[in-house]
Amino acid sequence: FSSCLDVAAIEVDLGKPLDMDAELTTVGVSNTIAGLLGGFTGSYIFSQTIFTCRAGCRSRIAGLVVVVCEVITGATKLDL
Repeated sequence: FSSCLDVAAIEVDLGKPLDMDAELTTVGVSNTIAGLLGGFTGSYIFSQTIFTCRAGCRSRIAGLVVVVCEVITGATKLDL
């Protein structure tokens, strides 16, 4: 249910409709894979999405930077 609210919040902020089915399918598939592999399930970080869009970033590079930072943090067991 929270993913629906996250998508709705992003839609309101962007001022344009999103494909709700595609967005929720992506979350569902990724959560299924995470569950099968023993990982954590997740949802949108809509505040990051809105911040990134307001900053003018229109590519996936911001998401890739987050992934790289998380992998480095997990691999080095860096205590934040």
